[in-house]
Amino acid sequence: MVLKTDVADQIKDLLRKNPRGLKITDIVKDIHINRNTAGRYLENLLISGQVEMRRFGMAKIYKISQRVPFSAVLSISSEFVIQLDGFLRFVFVNEPFCALVGTDSKNLLGKNIEFTRVPLIFDELFVGFIERIREAIAGQEWSGEIGFRSKGIIVFCRIAPTVFEDGRKGVSIVLEDITRRKQGEWALLESEATARALMNSPTDTIILMDTLGIILDLNETAALKFKDHGDNLVGTLADTLLPAKVAQSRRLLTTRVIETKQMIRYEDERDGRWYDTVAYPIIVDGEVTRIAMIARDITDRKKSEDALRESEERYRKLVEISPDAVFIHQDHKITYLNPAALTLFGSKNAQEILGKNILDMIHPDYRDTVRKNIENDLDGKSTPPIELHMLRVDGTSVIVEGRGVKTTINGKPAIQVALRDITGRKRAEDQIAHQARTLAILNEIIITANQASSLADLLNFFLTTTLRLLDYDAGGIYLVDEDTDTASVVHEKNLPEEFLAKIRTVTRGEKPYDALFVRGEPIFTDNFPSLSPVAASSGLCSLASIPLIAGTSIIGALNIDSKKRDRVTDQEREILLVIGRELGTTIHRMVAKIEEKKQQSTGH
Repeated sequence: MVLKTDVADQIKDLLRKNPRGLKITDIVKDIHINRNTAGRYLENLLISGQVEMRRFGMAKIYKISQRVPFSAVLSISSEFVIQLDGFLRFVFVNEPFCALVGTDSKNLLGKNIEFTRVPLIFDELFVGFIERIREAIAGQEWSGEIGFRSKGIIVFCRIAPTVFEDGRKGVSIVLEDITRRKQGEWALLESEATARALMNSPTDTIILMDTLGIILDLNETAALKFKDHGDNLVGTLADTLLPAKVAQSRRLLTTRVIETKQMIRYEDERDGRWYDTVAYPIIVDGEVTRIAMIARDITDRKKSEDALRESEERYRKLVEISPDAVFIHQDHKITYLNPAALTLFGSKNAQEILGKNILDMIHPDYRDTVRKNIENDLDGKSTPPIELHMLRVDGTSVIVEGRGVKTTINGKPAIQVALRDITGRKRAEDQIAHQARTLAILNEIIITANQASSLADLLNFFLTTTLRLLDYDAGGIYLVDEDTDTASVVHEKNLPEEFLAKIRTVTRGEKPYDALFVRGEPIFTDNFPSLSPVAASSGLCSLASIPLIAGTSIIGALNIDSKKRDRVTDQEREILLVIGRELGTTIHRMVAKIEEKKQQSTGH
């Protein structure tokens, strides 16, 4: 029979109007239902707690329940509480459960639990949870622990069969958060396991004694130290097993443990062995009742520490006197540098360098390379030695050669770097290379000049070879005319016609030509248009103009120009000055030969 809600509501309204209670016959008369039907409704209301019944003689008196509704009790519970009907639909859910799921009651009430967010917190346990619910709907209660891994909590779950006001069957589920309790249990188990492991430790000596120093328990390691069986030593005064001086110091230490109720740790030596000992108070009702003595033989460790200390001291002295710069950086910050590194960076005070970012000490052109090498060093990869420019504290550059290697400082990775200042060596190498290049250029020019059969060929060979070897675009050769006090271009290569027309013949005494043809000073400019406006339209950028000198006389000038280069290097200036002297001497010599041949020809 399906119970109707309106009939149940009529019975409850009638009982509210009669607070002293009614018999079933009174209810039947007023509601107009038969006695059997009324009995079923009253039984359901009794089960759900909405109606109370008391006996008066043989009669049953029913009245409305004065107890707090079950749903109201569930609403104020701090536990996670839900109720489901026989179709697994939510009938009730309290706020703590909504917060656990991450939603509100509107998104849950009336919906099947399988089609909500609830399965997400149960993970793979949800299938078993649903099976327990179905068993509870059939009348079988269940309780047990469930772990919500996604939430990091453990709950104790109780699932109980429930009959709702309208007679439907369902379940009430209460989830109690027992995470802290379980953690406490685990901590206790872990503590007990630790205690058992310590007592059974194969290396540590463990003795449990009372405040008078009488041994209550000890492990086999301790018994072996005293060369006896543990059972024979229990009840013995511990002081009697130790040398007199050791026993005296032990008594003082245990007295301190009892008075301060604090653990004491110390190292001592006996029979040529070193021990690291912990005296730990066991406190009951605020008083020390026992003392646990745990001693570890650290003789080998002490020897290793002494050996390591000596090794570190030797290494430190080697680093300190090393002519190479050695420094350490950690997290890109310089943490150590030896005297040679201090000199390399041009500083007299280490505090001026310590703490600086290592990349700030690297020339910008090399920072990407150094950054990559640091990454490889930290990954344990071997990086090859490199040459780079570093910056001193005054901002000047120094050329170094070296490499870094991974090390460990205070348990964290760091990089130890060894560098050698090769600035002098590089300058010497550059000087040698420059001299070699200069000699090669001059040698080729001289060989070319010797192949010339005429002055025109000589000038052409000199100019063409110079432009090619120095990678310039255009140029010309001036020769001086003493009679007119002028200088004229007698041979040129690639000079624009408009530009050549302006400068083909110049007066020696006019600026800026007086410096070249009168004082014999070379002209170098990285901004040719500012010196000669006509150069701007010709596209020429830089200029080198060199006097041609023969003995003490200035007989002309060699001009070379570039459209793509913005400066004349110092090395090129030196080479050009040598070329100027060589070309001047060669021209003078060839002109003299030509004049000599003319005179000989005239004489015949």
